[in-house]
Amino acid sequence: MMTPFVFDPKAEAVEQEIQVISWFRNNPPKNPKKLLKMVQFIYNQVPEFIQKSFCNVLLSPHTKDKMKTLQQYFHEMDNVPQVIAEIKRAGNHGMVIHKGKTYGISLKAQKNWLRKDDIQAWTPEQEEEIATEALDAWMIEHCVKHFNEKVVLFSQFGFSGVSHLFDVTMDDESFEEAKRLKLIRELAYYSSIDHVPEK
Repeated sequence: MMTPFVFDPKAEAVEQEIQVISWFRNNPPKNPKKLLKMVQFIYNQVPEFIQKSFCNVLLSPHTKDKMKTLQQYFHEMDNVPQVIAEIKRAGNHGMVIHKGKTYGISLKAQKNWLRKDDIQAWTPEQEEEIATEALDAWMIEHCVKHFNEKVVLFSQFGFSGVSHLFDVTMDDESFEEAKRLKLIRELAYYSSIDHVPEK
């Protein structure tokens, strides 16, 4: 028997996502058809960001293996709380999820701009713009040509804490420049190792 769908709209954004994904884990669908019915059942009961970051992904005809995608969400749910804690301890302001890995992102801003107690929370438009700039910088740093996953900016800095889905492709010229910069960083790193003074 299926357990009732219980959702706390006052919970943190990440916790809301975990609540939704947990319901699917506790009521595992037997096949894609059942999975789609479950997604349709909760669709209007969850906020828009979960509709976009979870429901629409599973409902999309472009998601070929929906059961495998659901399993990936389960895996992500198991790791996210611990990973977020580690990323925050490292002083990051948000995170990027790419190919099953989670990376911290640090915004270049004065600290008082990012303190929720001192400023009004960012508007959705401002947050989208900041997330876009942060992702652009991350793609250049990590030499990623195409990105089609999530960016989250943490609520403790005045952001919503919701997952933003991006589908971005770096143009060829920018990608070649990113590869050049990455090579320079790697050469500088290995050069510094080779010249460590002996004690």
